[in-house]
Amino acid sequence: MKITKSQLRKIIKEEIMKESGQVSASDIASELDMDSLMDPDWGPDGVFGELAGFFAPAFDDEAVSQRALGMLKDAARQGDVPVDYLARRLAKLVNV
Repeated sequence: MKITKSQLRKIIKEEIMKESGQVSASDIASELDMDSLMDPDWGPDGVFGELAGFFAPAFDDEAVSQRALGMLKDAARQGDVPVDYLARRLAKLVNV
């Protein structure tokens, strides 16, 4: 079975999360696509679904999930939020 680079990256990140229980801002930033966030067909809900799927343990808490989705919706409304800033806020939220 051949593994692609993206699959390998996902496996490594999942293992790191299992060991540390933490999500770094750089991990979130690498998965956060601001173009998708602004896309009317994809939007904050789609981006949140991708992040929650990729960093599942971090987004298991309902209150955390709702706040994260709210942050993404606010960023989509503002339109010019830097990826690093949003990623740091999301990482701080899920690593409490």
